[in-house]
Amino acid sequence: MYRILGPKGHLIVRSTTLARAKKILPALRRRFGKIRLVNLTPPLTRRQRIVKWARWGVDHTAEIHYTETPGRSEWLRVRPFDRLPLTTDCSGFATLCYRLAGARDPNGLNYVTLGYTGTLLDHANRSGQILTDVSKAKRGDLIVYGPGTGEHVAIVVEPGPDPLTVSHGDEQGPEYIKVSQDGRRPQRVCRYR
Repeated sequence: MYRILGPKGHLIVRSTTLARAKKILPALRRRFGKIRLVNLTPPLTRRQRIVKWARWGVDHTAEIHYTETPGRSEWLRVRPFDRLPLTTDCSGFATLCYRLAGARDPNGLNYVTLGYTGTLLDHANRSGQILTDVSKAKRGDLIVYGPGTGEHVAIVVEPGPDPLTVSHGDEQGPEYIKVSQDGRRPQRVCRYR
């Protein structure tokens, strides 16, 4: 939503959509002269931006392919980072969402090279926290599945007792998956500061 202010900051329109504002701006400029359009929508938080990019991945699933082969970090050196088609694995997709959201590298590698589930866990252990109760996950947290250095990672998009994640674990992804649908244990929540 937007507010339209007159030359001395006087209120002209209290609240309108951007589409409507674009339609009425020419007439308002002729009548009042210089006017200002003020965005009333607060900016997205870092977590909201991570979730936004994870959902973007689901929206573009046909153009995002799965691979575990070397060379998957090529997108780290290419701008724009959201250029499609794209080929990556689960940890590469999670890292991409963090990068597009303007968040710090969840691998702790400053986006110089691509990590894997082990670097995600290691960095959360050193510079964040690891939770074993998935019901405490927040939007934008990562859930690493499997023992040791982990076998898979997904991004939490809706928290709760059985969080909804975006998972890119095979050619069908990225797709929405509930945590309970993945039987691998343990399930560890990675939260970064």
